[in-house]
Amino acid sequence: ACRSRTTGKVYYANAETGATQWEPPLYPLCREWKTEQSPQSGAIFYVHKETGKWQWERPVDEDFTAFQGAGNSDSKALQLWQARHGSYANPDFAGLEDLPAAQTAMQKALPAIA
Repeated sequence: ACRSRTTGKVYYANAETGATQWEPPLYPLCREWKTEQSPQSGAIFYVHKETGKWQWERPVDEDFTAFQGAGNSDSKALQLWQARHGSYANPDFAGLEDLPAAQTAMQKALPAIA
């Protein structure tokens, strides 16, 4: 996340591609990992379910990464990921999905669940 020098708003930048967007990236968490929150700082970190290894960088689900690598936008990759994993799939967005901009992005990307 970065803060715009002109508007002061937070935006998100991809270091590899240089692409920027206002909505937070909603990348599904890899199934082998879980989200934890530091009791001291409140920061989110990730713990491997089997090994207990932890890291700050979000481990993104490999299927989602493959959909992105095939040239799909984040929204389309999320749609394809959801279709592959079914409505029971929990992408574990670590609270990012509660941000208003993220809710708008998710509504555009995912079909409504009846």
